[in-house]
Amino acid sequence: MNKYGIIVKNNLVNLKSRFGCIGLDYFIVMPNHIHLILILDNKQTTKTVSIIEIIAALKSITTIEIHKSGLKGFKWQRSFYDRIIRNEE
Repeated sequence: MNKYGIIVKNNLVNLKSRFGCIGLDYFIVMPNHIHLILILDNKQTTKTVSIIEIIAALKSITTIEIHKSGLKGFKWQRSFYDRIIRNEE
C-alpha cells in the first residue's frame, strides 16, 4: 500500500472517534477504491447520523490529507455504491 492508501486506511480506522455510533467490521483499501462493512447503530448517540454524512466526512478528511501529501489532483468519485446487510445470510 502506498502512502495515500495508508492515509485512507488511517481515516477509516479513526471514523469511530468522529462518529461514536459506528463500527468498522471489515475494510480493504484497493488501488482505486475501497470496500467496507460499516455498522451503524444510532441508538448509541443522541444525534442520528446517516451513511451519507459518514462517507462525506471520510472523503473530505482524506482528500485534504492526500492533497497535503502531494497528490494535488486526487478526487473521489461523486457518489458511492451501498448495500444494506440485514443479517448474516
